[in-house]
Amino acid sequence: MKKKQNLVQFRLTITFLLFTICNTINAQWKYESVKNLKNDVIIFYDVVYEKELTEKQKKSTSFIKELVITFNKNKLLEKRLGENLNLSKYLLLDYSEEKAYSYSDYSKRKKAVIKDFKLPTRDVTFHEGKKKEILGFSCQLSTVNRKGKNYNIYTTKELGLRYVQFFNTEGFMLEFPGYSKSLGAYTVTARRIAYSKVPNSIYSLDDYKIITPEENKKELKKIKEKKIIKAETDHRRIGTNAPKFSFRTMKGDKIKSSSLKNKATVLYFWFTKGKWSKKQIPELNTLKKKFKNKDVAFIAIALDKEYKLDSFLKFNEFNYQLVEDGKWLAEKFEVKSFPSHVIIDEKGIIQFYKSGYNTELIEEMSYKINKILSK
Repeated sequence: MKKKQNLVQFRLTITFLLFTICNTINAQWKYESVKNLKNDVIIFYDVVYEKELTEKQKKSTSFIKELVITFNKNKLLEKRLGENLNLSKYLLLDYSEEKAYSYSDYSKRKKAVIKDFKLPTRDVTFHEGKKKEILGFSCQLSTVNRKGKNYNIYTTKELGLRYVQFFNTEGFMLEFPGYSKSLGAYTVTARRIAYSKVPNSIYSLDDYKIITPEENKKELKKIKEKKIIKAETDHRRIGTNAPKFSFRTMKGDKIKSSSLKNKATVLYFWFTKGKWSKKQIPELNTLKKKFKNKDVAFIAIALDKEYKLDSFLKFNEFNYQLVEDGKWLAEKFEVKSFPSHVIIDEKGIIQFYKSGYNTELIEEMSYKINKILSK
């Protein structure tokens, strides 16, 4: 009988310890004030960089124009928006499961990398009694030192959740510093708050493949290897004779490769539904304008049928000569990914062959066109 009582007592003790541990862990990420959250909360943050950025830097994927955080009692979605508002980075924090999911609009595949919540590791200095009000909340000051300079972090516990990223402080950050290797230091400050019931789908990852950091690392390695192979293949085409062609533009103009001798020819292979294809168009219009009245032909070869192109062009200006249903032309030039750019010199030799999008592409193309024209 005594043995049975001891066993019951042991089980009760274990249950109590587990309950205590769980509550302690949860207390690391939530505060009593979380009970006050009725609807979802949306906070809009301004991002200000220490140094003045160029237009080119603002177009990079590292640039953050605005930060928007939406949260309720159990989930928080951090959305980092760049210059192009359709290309964003996300961090979803699940406070019930203590899991973090990072994903973005940049990847063609819908995948989210999962990690366990971890206690912050970046030490800060707490300043007792030093407070200021942000969005009507009393915020406590902490500072973090980076390269001999102190940066302010203002947090409040009134919002119920602990949102501190990697800073070892308490509360919900309403002002904090950030740093980018390519763009330098910046400050993020809350400027507006709203309360609204948002759809649960905002926090959903049902359409995403959930992968571990290790799996993500392997995938990125494979992607890098493919890019290297593709770059090598593209590079081998430079210096070769461009295939002969003959076609009509959407305006009815007949163009033959033989008629383009003695001038530079810039070809753009694309399709209207391509995110990166569409993103490049304003930059390509600028490139064409730069070489106005020069011996340069700018031709955009679309995979789409004419009726789809007409619908697209009603809302998107594109100043290249346009060719519809050009899959056969893409095959002639061995183009397998879109968008792709090919530049042919006055002798019909391929001098530039690149696919994809990067911030330096237009400068590279401009340099190559000038080089051809200067011969």
